[in-house]
Amino acid sequence: MKKFSLVLPIKIELNNYLGDGGTTNDLDRLIQIQLYTFNKFIDRDSLDKFYIVGRPDEIGKIEEECVKHYPDFPFVFMSEKEITPTIKHENWKHIVNPGHLIQQIVQLGISKFVDTEHYIILNCDNFLTRPFSYNDMFHRGKVIFTGIENPEKPHPIHFWQHSINVLNENVTDITADKNTKSGLYGNTLSYKKFMSVTPQIYITKEIKNMLKLIENKYDEEWCKALFDRTRGAAASWSESSLYWTYLTMNNKVEDLYSFSDVGLFGNELWRYAEDAAMQRMVDKYLNEIDLVFNQKKIGEWRT
Repeated sequence: MKKFSLVLPIKIELNNYLGDGGTTNDLDRLIQIQLYTFNKFIDRDSLDKFYIVGRPDEIGKIEEECVKHYPDFPFVFMSEKEITPTIKHENWKHIVNPGHLIQQIVQLGISKFVDTEHYIILNCDNFLTRPFSYNDMFHRGKVIFTGIENPEKPHPIHFWQHSINVLNENVTDITADKNTKSGLYGNTLSYKKFMSVTPQIYITKEIKNMLKLIENKYDEEWCKALFDRTRGAAASWSESSLYWTYLTMNNKVEDLYSFSDVGLFGNELWRYAEDAAMQRMVDKYLNEIDLVFNQKKIGEWRT
């Protein structure tokens, strides 16, 4: 049976964006909500490995907690340094919010380690709401994704502009045209849809091909080339904008991905919640989690 992999970069304590200077404990969210739902809903025959990648000083604690609560889950625990062993502080000291970029580097570099044709990238605030198996990754034979029609929040235009600059400096224009097939037309890159944010499904072979192109283009290791071409924040690429741009400029994104309305969190397979919502709801989920997830159909909520 064909399988998929899961990939989760994690930092235990994250600064939240609520303006109060507080933090969010992603290890708690992983153990108490995400893995609870994965344990309940993921088809184990479809899952090859769940790669959890953390900082060198944190991965031991993460492994200890995950194995204690879910001893039979097919975890693979890795340090960030195992993904990019040649990267050092001087490679990213010029970057605003380097941790965010390191997370994205991990999501690309893990392609060298996974054994499956597809892997799903996650954040700790992604969780399942109903059963999920290998076949749920496809719609009419193509991979599903969650898309946006225009390059705006949560995946605004600067990510796409910087990704194009990395991959093909000859592209001078971007268009969002839902009536035109995605692809490169002269010096114009036309997107029917743009890939949105996590969770998303990546095709392992295509990620590897993109990284090889970057290395050949800049004659250096792909992660160093990417770090040299970002300053972080609004002056940066993202991992999914790079990937989606690579597929689009090679005129094959619509051959691989389904452009229907089915998506990982758009069709209720997965739910996504911002920190503020998770903070408000965590106690209710823990107290009534069976009530929340044992509904006969999507949208049937008891009060």
